[in-house]
Amino acid sequence: MIRVNLSAIILIFVMLITSCNHKSEDHKNNPDFKDQLKKQHPDHASQDTLTQYKANDWLLVPGKLAGKTYINQDTEQVFENLGKADGGDAAMGKSVAIWYAHHDSTSYSTAIYATRDMGNSPQALVRQIRVTSPSFKTKEQIHVTSDLSAISKIFQLQIAEKFKDADQEYTVYDSREGIAFEINEDKKCVAIIIHEAGKAIPGTYLKFRTTNKFINKR
Repeated sequence: MIRVNLSAIILIFVMLITSCNHKSEDHKNNPDFKDQLKKQHPDHASQDTLTQYKANDWLLVPGKLAGKTYINQDTEQVFENLGKADGGDAAMGKSVAIWYAHHDSTSYSTAIYATRDMGNSPQALVRQIRVTSPSFKTKEQIHVTSDLSAISKIFQLQIAEKFKDADQEYTVYDSREGIAFEINEDKKCVAIIIHEAGKAIPGTYLKFRTTNKFINKR
């Protein structure tokens, strides 16, 4: 009579399960598998990155996002996240919306500039995000109130435009990484704008790159 060794059978079973799990993990980590996954789901990698970034509500990522709001995001999602805007304007397939902290127009603001491909798509997509709160920071800790000298050590800048508001002179310094800085006469940053990477910061048609008073409340 053949005696069955129960302990040996259990050990073999555990070894088989462990081996299968390792093969499965090796398969997932295989570069060919990752390439195949990207082909099947081209937005998979970028969405994972956005999810990671958006875990920090105050993170500024050049060319990508400011907190929960990101470039090329559908504006309907923005309104779902931030609620009803405190002010805005729209014309010729372009729009601006602004949110004030505590709905106080003298406080910090977050604003978006969006465009719509009129005649082809009903969606309005975020093209620029402008923040004035120093709580928003890049990974290098650059934020509103940072000195131009400190910003210049991190980003390669060029002057995009100059404007005057309330008798104050401002200069917009832009980086092709997808981030721009509004700098006042004291060489301090008063606002940061996230835009599409690889391009100079575009014009907005609507008034956008100025101080908090650039827009009338609804």
